[in-house]
Amino acid sequence: MENEDKVDKVDKVDKELNEASKKWIGEAEKIKTVDQLAKFITHLKKDYDHDYGSIILAMRAGMVATFHVMDEDEGITGFQADILFKSLMMEMLYRDNKCGVRLIDFDKMLYPQHKSSFTTISKDTWDKVQAEAKAKVKALQGIPAAPEVKAHWQSIIDGKVPFGLKVKEKDE
Repeated sequence: MENEDKVDKVDKVDKELNEASKKWIGEAEKIKTVDQLAKFITHLKKDYDHDYGSIILAMRAGMVATFHVMDEDEGITGFQADILFKSLMMEMLYRDNKCGVRLIDFDKMLYPQHKSSFTTISKDTWDKVQAEAKAKVKALQGIPAAPEVKAHWQSIIDGKVPFGLKVKEKDE
């Protein structure tokens, strides 16, 4: 019974957060000026007692509002939006990444012309992966590491492309 009460409480909190998030996004989409943006962000920051989950939703609403203010006059293309998304993703999640990142859209798996997205990596990426494996092996001299990991790195150094991927020499 006590466990059911906890689940009910979590479900209620999740529902309230979802409703607040929808409300914030609706408000964010109406923001048109820098002054409105400043007031909105101040409202999101000061008028709520955020926790681990709600702060992310508030930040998302703040970003959406910022996008609307910045985009009001010019508009951006899908290409520009893609660059913005990737740069934000790299800044927030992959700042220390050395080999590259690939975001996979699994909807493209439905179309045969996108096969290489699921089966290949570029020669440039492969070179970076090999260089990073060499650096990791060198950095581990005398430091214990899982034998499977060391063996995997060595196989990469030796030229074995992992996980069934193929290196594509040029764009197809």
